[in-house]
Parts: sequence; structure tokens; C-alpha cells
Amino acid sequence: EGKRELRIKETYLAGKLTFYRIYDKLHLLYCQYKEYMMNWFLAVVKNYAGFEGRARRKEFWMFLLFNALFNLFAVIIDGVLGIKIISTVYGLAILVPSLAVAVRRLHDIGKEWYWIFIGFIPLAGPIWLLILYTKEGIRGDNEFGQDPKTADEPASHS
Repeated sequence: EGKRELRIKETYLAGKLTFYRIYDKLHLLYCQYKEYMMNWFLAVVKNYAGFEGRARRKEFWMFLLFNALFNLFAVIIDGVLGIKIISTVYGLAILVPSLAVAVRRLHDIGKEWYWIFIGFIPLAGPIWLLILYTKEGIRGDNEFGQDPKTADEPASHS
């Protein structure tokens, strides 16, 4: 029975070491790329009401990721404080940039701004919009501007 407990402890420690190795690798990746990834969010915010032009998929999805993280953080703070003002103010402040990047994303696939209203169709609308947002943009210039993949990365905007 002592050997069995020892095997259980060894298995536990091996699992714990594996977890810490994976955590260390993920943390290293995060530290290397966090500023780069954050620049995508900041590029959208700096272009606050820029509805012209095109937004590549990376810009759109990185903005969505950081927006969700910041919104979660605001909701947690609101929950701790027992108020709902921080998440409300954040949501109102980020509304225009969110719409702008969504419209620019639609421009990248050759769609006009009003295609965003497809999201209001029950059930099918949000799915259709999600499919549109995941489509690869038109290569080369289109009627909405130059291909954003040939433009500078957002790090050059700061």
C-alpha cells in the first residue's frame, strides 16, 4: 500500500510539473506577443469613428478578443463594487469603434455597411454575419480601399 501511495504522489507531481511546463511556455508566448496583439485593439480605438477603408480578419478578431476581455474585467469590477456603471460606460465608449471595425471588415470582403443589419434577422442573421466576418478578404484593392494585408502592421501606428 505504501508503493501505491508513492505512485499516486509521483503521478500527481508529474502532472503538476507538466502543467507548470505548459504554463511557462504559454506565459512566455504571452509576454512576447502581448504588446503586438494589444496594438490591434489600440489601432481600432485610435481610428475611433473610421468607417472608411478595410479591416483584415486579424484586426477584427484581435479587437473582439481584447474587447471581450476588457468587458469581462469591467463586469467583474462592477460585481465586486455592486454597481453596473463601469461596464455600461465601457460599453458605450467602445460602441462606435466596434461598429466601425465591423463595417471595415465587411468592406474587406466587398460588402456595403448596411450588411451589418443582417445580424438582426433571428437565428440565421448572426450566423450569416459570423460567416461573413470569417471570410478571407478580397485580394488586392477593391472599391473600399487598398488590401489591408499589404498595409503596415498596427505596431507602426503607435
